[in-house]
Amino acid sequence: MTKHLARIFLLLSAAFLLAYYLPFAWHVLTARRARVPFVQYSDTGHGFLFTRYNISPETRDVSIRYTDAAGRAYERDAFEQMLPLTYFMQLEKNGAMPKTINGVKITPSAIRREMWSLRVRPDSLDTPAVPLYTVFETDSGRARLEMPDDYMRIHKNGRVEFLSPKTNKVLPEKSALYTEAFANAQFAFPVTALGSKPNPRKSYDEGIYIADANGQLFRLLQAKGMPRLARIADTAADPDAWRALRPRHIIINEIETRELRAFIIDDTGQPWLVTGKDYRLIKLPVTNYNPTTDSLAIRANLLSRLVLLQKEDSLEAVALDRNYTVLDRHEEKIESRDQQPAAKIAKILFPLRWWLVDSDSGYFGFYTKTGAACSLALNAILLLGYIIFLKLRRHNLRAQLPEYALIAIGGLCGLIAALLVPRVE
Repeated sequence: MTKHLARIFLLLSAAFLLAYYLPFAWHVLTARRARVPFVQYSDTGHGFLFTRYNISPETRDVSIRYTDAAGRAYERDAFEQMLPLTYFMQLEKNGAMPKTINGVKITPSAIRREMWSLRVRPDSLDTPAVPLYTVFETDSGRARLEMPDDYMRIHKNGRVEFLSPKTNKVLPEKSALYTEAFANAQFAFPVTALGSKPNPRKSYDEGIYIADANGQLFRLLQAKGMPRLARIADTAADPDAWRALRPRHIIINEIETRELRAFIIDDTGQPWLVTGKDYRLIKLPVTNYNPTTDSLAIRANLLSRLVLLQKEDSLEAVALDRNYTVLDRHEEKIESRDQQPAAKIAKILFPLRWWLVDSDSGYFGFYTKTGAACSLALNAILLLGYIIFLKLRRHNLRAQLPEYALIAIGGLCGLIAALLVPRVE
């Protein structure tokens, strides 16, 4: 009896490990990256332009095609001339850089100053974070920001603490000062969302955005050692929109022009930009953005902004002017991983799969996935083949019931486990 129990344990262990390693090996050997085009928007009237990459299945050589939305192909030089705000260095070298575009004077310094980008991926949102926050001194008299000697921690009960990493002790005076500032601002605990950029290598400090239990967003700064905590809705150009906003994720993005201050995703998954001196809220005009699975990118230049939303099987591009009014929109289908032939075969070969690391999350977890319905037919064929194999070897068929169940459920992984683990008659 003990031998049979031990073998059942070995069978389950082997099948469990094979359900991880076999699909992983199959993916490494067969999967290929989706060929997503690099999308740009022409400010000279040529609409959306694409750099498309093709890989030869025979030689694996990569070829590049430059096309427009209608599919017309261009030579590289002609393509770059339609995008002067992107390839301005090459056009300057060729003597082909225009002096003005749509009445706006074009200079290299202006192009560099107005160029910024932001990219938001699912794993950057769902990732572990240490609840210690850097509060920069914004009025130190120095030309650059400097890292402080302490870190802030916010408790659910409303207590704010500052910790010294050198002594590993709480700084009572500063902690009491900030706790009082939160109380005076009528901040409702606990914190529901927080965003900051703890890097002194930036042109200025936007501070820390903190959402309270009521969804109201506050901005925390420190000037001359004193906290400044204020509700953004009280000073913003559109206070009603701020009061209705319920942030889930906040990303601070300090740029020199201070056009973009922060990127916010609310509790419905809608993305927003916080722009300008009056903290104007801009609702990004993208379709069905899902922050848990989709990637969002924004690229800005002197004349326009380009928003890119990449889903598993589609790509959406939206061109906006400086006032964030829609200029043009483009959508196209892309090949998802599940649509690849190797992925379809994997769904048949592996009725049960599991893994620990997911591309959409920064956390370790236990993720599972079932195969296609037709994998049950393959399981039945493998089970029948295994029974015939045992009969030809003159084994006791009734003694192999655990193997039958394992193959019926686990398919190929169960069959390999049954063949590897020695049988007990």
